[in-house]
Amino acid sequence: MGDIGRHADAIAIAERALAQSEAVYGVGAPSTLGAIGALLVAHTEGGDLEEALRLIDRSLAIERRLAAGGDSYNVVSDLNNRALAQQQLGRTDLAVASWDEGLVMARRALGADIPVDVVLGEQLRQSASAPEVESRSATDHFDHEPFVP
Repeated sequence: MGDIGRHADAIAIAERALAQSEAVYGVGAPSTLGAIGALLVAHTEGGDLEEALRLIDRSLAIERRLAAGGDSYNVVSDLNNRALAQQQLGRTDLAVASWDEGLVMARRALGADIPVDVVLGEQLRQSASAPEVESRSATDHFDHEPFVP
């Protein structure tokens, strides 16, 4: 079986895992984040960045709710992942806005000299000066394991 078949199998398995997690914990429950992350990676590796972006936004909504309006590493990480997917989809303005939001949150929470500041700041500069989408897999960019409380 080729890569397409393996990606389809991975997506089907991840969809079942998410459905089971939601049946046990409820839609939008923090305990579903691991299953959302697995499905997100399966769609990304299968080349469906639109669906991956939808799942990133779903994860981000849960993480924002958990942060209760405060600053959170997981929110910053999801914003970074969202920006990278948006950039690969050619939505540079949206990507820069996502990176900027994450950068502001990271600076507020951890100070101006944190490593995330350097990484996000460089991505912002590169996006602003060279909006071309890099040709690499979006999974190269997902920089954290799914958060499971």
